Amino acid sequence: MDKNISIRDLSIYVNKQLTQVFPDGSDYEKTIHNQMNYVMERIDYCFSRINNKYYSKNGITVFDYLNSDHYASFLYLLSNALWYNEQKHIIAKKVYYLNKVMHGIDIFYEVELPRIFQFTHPVGTVLGRAHYSDYLMISHGVTIGGNKDLEYPEIGEGVYFYAGSAAIGRSKIGSNNLISIGTIVRDTDTPKDVLVYNQETDTRYKDNKWSVKERYFK
Repeated sequence: MDKNISIRDLSIYVNKQLTQVFPDGSDYEKTIHNQMNYVMERIDYCFSRINNKYYSKNGITVFDYLNSDHYASFLYLLSNALWYNEQKHIIAKKVYYLNKVMHGIDIFYEVELPRIFQFTHPVGTVLGRAHYSDYLMISHGVTIGGNKDLEYPEIGEGVYFYAGSAAIGRSKIGSNNLISIGTIVRDTDTPKDVLVYNQETDTRYKDNKWSVKERYFK
């Protein structure tokens, strides 16, 4: 994978960001560095399967820490690794918070995103404790969360959530779904291979004649 920063320098960089945002005298460089190889392996696996010019060059996977979509993915994966591998809740919480401050995206470190996903300008997006599947596309202003009974969606493989869309509560989102702009799926199951849209108070469907997985991923 082609990186425009070394793993050591990236560890230092993140630690400096944390010390600026949280000036409490803590130093996490060593702890961050301990997880960096694991996180970059996950980045490489995910990014190598994304069909987008900003994620590869001449057949080589690219990670650019100055690409905000890349960096939002990285900070989520780092916070998740710090919690999952080291049970470092305080630093995991800070990295999660840093991602929220920098990118306006809210993904708690205990949320398990799939191995293969892509963010597209995800400002204002909140991703809760749903069950996610591979080939997930997330745009801006997306909400995935629970209902009053704390039931969360199950999302099939190859689902694209367009701007302002939402899946809430006891919902099963079918594979190869397009959740159109501003559409809310609440406590509802959707069939596979459809475009989902709202018309007044009804949730409606049209056939989706192309594959999210084949168009946006490798």
